[in-house]
Amino acid sequence: MRKRSKQQIEAHKKKYHLGEYRTLYNYDAAKWCIDRGYKIYPVPIEKCSPRCYKFKLVVEFNGLTQMGKKIYTNKEWSDAVWGTQNYLYKKNGKKT
Repeated sequence: MRKRSKQQIEAHKKKYHLGEYRTLYNYDAAKWCIDRGYKIYPVPIEKCSPRCYKFKLVVEFNGLTQMGKKIYTNKEWSDAVWGTQNYLYKKNGKKT
């Protein structure tokens, strides 16, 4: 197996818009959101024949539903869910 150089790794990260490994995944934030009753999930915005490609995120809390305006691809929506959980936790959760 060939080891990649630092420049090759940085070029790969830049090409695929990758950040630092495992910095987006905050399991404390995910647990906090689930315990408080937040539901964050993707909804397809087009007809899906065998597979969906475009999604919007929906956030539910206390019976209120809010759909986001940004459109995510099949590869982006899971990172957007993690980012939303981080945002909610930083905004509301660290105080409690």
